Amino acid sequence: MPTNELPLAQNSVEDLFTLVYVYVDDYVQAAACSGLFVLPQEPNQKGSYSEVMPIALVGELLGEVSAQKGLGQVRSTYRALFPCLPDRTRYLRIQLNLETIYADLALRLPHFDDETVYVIDSKPLVCCKGTRYARPRAMTEAGSGRGGHGGYSVKGRFYGFKLHAVINDHGMIVRFALAAGNESDSPLARTLLAEGEGALVLGDRGYQGCGV
Repeated sequence: MPTNELPLAQNSVEDLFTLVYVYVDDYVQAAACSGLFVLPQEPNQKGSYSEVMPIALVGELLGEVSAQKGLGQVRSTYRALFPCLPDRTRYLRIQLNLETIYADLALRLPHFDDETVYVIDSKPLVCCKGTRYARPRAMTEAGSGRGGHGGYSVKGRFYGFKLHAVINDHGMIVRFALAAGNESDSPLARTLLAEGEGALVLGDRGYQGCGV
């Protein structure tokens, strides 16, 4: 990819939005034509996929940790670029529904010098859960956390640890960390990903703002 086409090499945020919008719109139209997904056709629709996706992607590139703040910034500063956006609740709901599309888009992006694609995620390691998790424990290194909704994840509150792991495209763990259950994903992700800076890393919303 030529240097002047790299996202963060643009002269202004407006240019960055334009570059990302053009790339996303080309992808969305091609993917819809190939039958990968069906574009919503609602009357008086506010905010197409080609509009709401660049907002989230540019926010990620600029290190915006809150999707709500990113939307608010666009509404107040870049309204001319996005004159017809959905309300906050609908915008966040659309972003949730786009997770698989973001993953497909990421895999189609021009890769960096390191062409390996990595995935980062966390898994609860439960000492106890339910009514027992709130009782005092001798293992002070552990902590009370909340499980996710993945296939192997623990739902609801638990007491224990979390395994944070980075795997490569062959399913092999390349880096990992163990932390108390109440440690947030973002700080650990920044540490784990520092060694592989510049690589393409996929993750869920828990890693928003970490360059994932």
